[in-house]
Amino acid sequence: MTKAFFNLLKYFCLLCGALSSVLLSASQENSKSQPITISEADLSVLQYNWTVLPKPTFKPAFQFVTAYTGFTGHSYPTQKLIDKIISKLTLESRYGQHILKQLLNCETRNIFNHLGVARSTADKLSQTCKTWTLASHPHVSGKPSTQIKKVSPGRHQFIFVLTPESFSWPYDSWTNPHSNKTFIIIRTKNNKIQVNEYDLMQYFAHELAIYFDGKSTDILLHPHFPPQSLVRPQPQYFVNSYTHDVSATLNNPIITLSLAFIRAFKVEKQMVKDIYENDQRFKTRFSKSYALHFLNSKCKKQCLLKVIHQQAIERRQEILPALALLPLYGVTKKHALFLNQSSKKMRNLATRFLIDIPQYFRNTYWDSQNSIQDGFIAMVTPEAFPGQSYSYNSVSKAFFKNFWTSDLAVLERTKIELTNGQKIPLIEFMATPEISNINIKFATGPRPRVIGGGVRR
Repeated sequence: MTKAFFNLLKYFCLLCGALSSVLLSASQENSKSQPITISEADLSVLQYNWTVLPKPTFKPAFQFVTAYTGFTGHSYPTQKLIDKIISKLTLESRYGQHILKQLLNCETRNIFNHLGVARSTADKLSQTCKTWTLASHPHVSGKPSTQIKKVSPGRHQFIFVLTPESFSWPYDSWTNPHSNKTFIIIRTKNNKIQVNEYDLMQYFAHELAIYFDGKSTDILLHPHFPPQSLVRPQPQYFVNSYTHDVSATLNNPIITLSLAFIRAFKVEKQMVKDIYENDQRFKTRFSKSYALHFLNSKCKKQCLLKVIHQQAIERRQEILPALALLPLYGVTKKHALFLNQSSKKMRNLATRFLIDIPQYFRNTYWDSQNSIQDGFIAMVTPEAFPGQSYSYNSVSKAFFKNFWTSDLAVLERTKIELTNGQKIPLIEFMATPEISNINIKFATGPRPRVIGGGVRR
């Protein structure tokens, strides 16, 4: 009797265990996020409801629509599209999951403020995020916080910009941290939008990488600020260059923009790969879209220097507005010239062409409300400011004649010694992504996504 009872009990336990395993497996399967589908109907909202920019800078005027949900219970049709894109990126890619969990701490207010989604979507993402246990990511670091603050007006806002068919733009998207706004470029042909799900996912992935870029300035390279830097392993000091020269070099607009888009493209590629690698619709396009040599793991120092050199050739006419948007370069360069006991003539040239003219250009042509869109226009369309053609040319000429070569030399020769004793080229360190919430507050702009990694269409 006793033996039969224990056999029955044993059988019952095995049955319970099997049933438990089945239920747990079913529960885990149900807890997985179903892939989010972005339909043609979702994209169709970009075809209408456009309004003309309040202050057209030149003709044909830009047109734009904002997806900002400023009123309780109300949202523009584009907000639903933005919510789907952000949700897909953050739920279905490893980088996206770490942004939610590690950088935004699964907090609804953080997600709402920094990802530009509706509050209801932020709450859903928060609830899902709290169920995750994630392994560490080698390129994500952040200081845990219940609230991540940014020195800028309002929450992160996405603005779709409709561009005239006749105009060729060198950028796909643009983030300016000063205003917390991201512009997504929508091209047209025969009065119809020329964008699809894959395009938008690339653009938004890139801009998330830009927004959370922990190396967007040289701030993390200074040992005393911020002291909680989580770069792994942390830089100790520079080899072959003085800190003030490195600081000026990393604030050089061509260099900082080039390194930023290299880092962002690497993050973008991985995010999109996580989502679409096994999707037959995009398999061919995926391989072609990221056939960029600088994304190859074999692209080291000399390869990266060639990318930056090519950017210098293509961005020659954008130096003036870039200096206006990145005023720190003029200050750090002049300081470096002083410490290096450069001639008074060189210091005066730095003052005139790197500080005074860009500051006058910024103060004269950009008011506080339209500085972002005007700065955007100035970067890609010098003809928008016909009265300043001389300034564009003179600043560009002075920049490349007097300052570019020395900055490039610093970038080429400098190495960083890390806390683990390893010495690596500065350019390779800065080309490696570091997604973080530490630098959000201090990040500077402009931060464009260059078409095809710098290859014009």
